[in-house]
Amino acid sequence: MTDTPTWAMSGARRAALTAASVLATTLMAVDITIASVALSQIQGSLAVTPDQVAWVLTAYMIALAIATPAVGAVSDRLGRRRTFLFAVAGFTLCSVACGLAWSIESLVAFRFAKGAFAAALVPISQAVLLDAHPPERHGRAMAYWSIGVMVGPIVGPLAGGWLVQNFDWRWIFLVNVPFGALAYAAIVAFLPRDGAVTARRFDTFGYVALALSLACLQFVLERGERADWFEATHIVVLSGLALAAGWVFVAHSKTSREPFFDPALFRDTHFVACVVVTFVTSGVFYANLSMFAPFLQGVLGYPADAAGYMIAPRGFGVLLGVAASSALRRFASDRVIISAGLVGSAIGIGSMTSFSLETDPWLLTWTGVVQGVCYGVMFAPLTTATFATLPARLRTEAAALVQLVRQISGGIGIAFAFTLLTREGHGRAQALVETVDPDVGASVLGASDLGVAQLQAELARQAGLLAYLHVVGWLVLAILLMLPFVAMIRPLRERSPAVATTPD
Repeated sequence: MTDTPTWAMSGARRAALTAASVLATTLMAVDITIASVALSQIQGSLAVTPDQVAWVLTAYMIALAIATPAVGAVSDRLGRRRTFLFAVAGFTLCSVACGLAWSIESLVAFRFAKGAFAAALVPISQAVLLDAHPPERHGRAMAYWSIGVMVGPIVGPLAGGWLVQNFDWRWIFLVNVPFGALAYAAIVAFLPRDGAVTARRFDTFGYVALALSLACLQFVLERGERADWFEATHIVVLSGLALAAGWVFVAHSKTSREPFFDPALFRDTHFVACVVVTFVTSGVFYANLSMFAPFLQGVLGYPADAAGYMIAPRGFGVLLGVAASSALRRFASDRVIISAGLVGSAIGIGSMTSFSLETDPWLLTWTGVVQGVCYGVMFAPLTTATFATLPARLRTEAAALVQLVRQISGGIGIAFAFTLLTREGHGRAQALVETVDPDVGASVLGASDLGVAQLQAELARQAGLLAYLHVVGWLVLAILLMLPFVAMIRPLRERSPAVATTPD
């Protein structure tokens, strides 16, 4: 934090700092998904089991969950500039270490450390952009920042697949090095030095309780489906521990004179409403994105590369939506734009309920583009509105809290979608078997093993389609349920600098 507003800088310096912040955000967003496509190659190279290699993803997500809540406190003590540089440098060095890992144990350890450093990239970059731009340009600044947050998870698997196919799995980590070095150099050159640093007392007990709860919850979300959820003892134990630690954190926060999160955040109903909408829409976004590729491959029979090409235009739609939202803010309030984005997203996702096993690939692709546009239209104004009523001193802490909410909701959304897909798929398959004409079944069963396999495959595809459409319906309902919360968001428009630096 600086003594004077950092947005009192030249246009060229502001542009360079914006580019560096967006780059740092994109690195973190891409890194969440890029490793998922290389697990089989890592498994073969390091000679480990599928359960062991899954820790490459699990360790990273647990570290993110533990470290993200502490970003605000660390920034208050070290200063925003030092924290940003420390995070970018650590992330880049850990990328090198992951690329040079010699065993699964070393790779998991380096991924954990990388996740801890990555936790600061998104909230700090967001707070920097809010300080680097005057209030009347916050909408545009958040539009730039939104590009990295939303496009990164889409680009990650595509970039990872290309690197693994043409080079080696180690390059999915090493590719971060030049971009991390560039971001570090730009931050050193263009981000003003920190002024006087003041910090609240660090609530150690509250943080330990929260970190324990989040770590257990993240493990359950990452590994629950593989362990058949509450059929596994360790999932039951960790779920109970997550609930108990979470209850301790809430009870402690209500009785402590200086709780871990500043109580002013939760007294702002505008901020709370924005966080609730962010929680649900992020969960829907990641659930919808994560189950689309398996649907294309497992149900519709597309090869992996074709499925990737059909998902990629969704990122282009996000870019169009972000650009459109920036222009729309001149004519409408954030609340109106967010509502329009929610309704458009519900219509776009709901249109997938018309999918069949013969749906044209162009329709599949353009449905994704429309969803990307609507989500892009909604996301940037929602992000801007989230911080509009908060004083500057709370921006970093609020950004860390929102990023934590977005991360946890993504895990919950993905776990919900795939669990419902699996269970609904089994139920639909059983129902379809019961509807098969006995004469047809007898003729097939008596024909050959190939005929039986073909019948089973077709029933599985039909069940998969019905299960997918069932989950899509739940996603649409979740989106529409957010409209009452949007009504709680103040209809903010462009503001003058004097108004933006104080709570409304």
